[in-house]
Amino acid sequence: AIYHTGTWTQRRRTILKRLDHANIFILIAGSCTPFALLLLTRQHAVILIITVWSGALLGVLFKVFWLDAPRWLYVPLYLALGWAPILFVGDFLDSGQTAALVLLAAGGLLYSVGAVVYGIRRPDPSPTYFGFHEVFHTLTILAFTAHFIGIALLV
Repeated sequence: AIYHTGTWTQRRRTILKRLDHANIFILIAGSCTPFALLLLTRQHAVILIITVWSGALLGVLFKVFWLDAPRWLYVPLYLALGWAPILFVGDFLDSGQTAALVLLAAGGLLYSVGAVVYGIRRPDPSPTYFGFHEVFHTLTILAFTAHFIGIALLV
C-alpha cells in the first residue's frame, strides 16, 4: 500500500512497485494456506500448499525481474494461482464447513472480478476520483475480508 501513498523518486517508486506487485502472489498463497491446512487431508494440503507457494515464488521472481510485463501476461497468473484450490473442491465440500467455504468462494469471485477489472482497466467510473484502480482495490478489500472471516470461522 505504501507504493500508492506518496510521491517517490523513480528508483524508490520502482522498488515499491516491485514489492507491491510481488506481494500479490504472496497474499494469494497466504490466503490459500489456512484453508488447505484446516480443511484438507494432510496429503492434499501438502500438495496444494507446495503448488501455490511454488507458483507464488515463481510469480514473485517474475514481477521482480520483469516489472513492466504486459497485464495480459501476469493477470492470468494471478487467476490461475488463486483458483488452484478448485482442484480439491470435493475435499473442501466434504469438510462440511459451509459458511467458511461460501466465504472462500465469494472471496475468490471478488478477487477474480478485481483481476479482470485491473486487466482490462474497466469499469473506469470517474478516472480522477474513483477509477478502475480504485474499483480493483475495493474488490480486493472485500475479497480479503471474506477470506479473513472464513479463516476466522475455522480457527
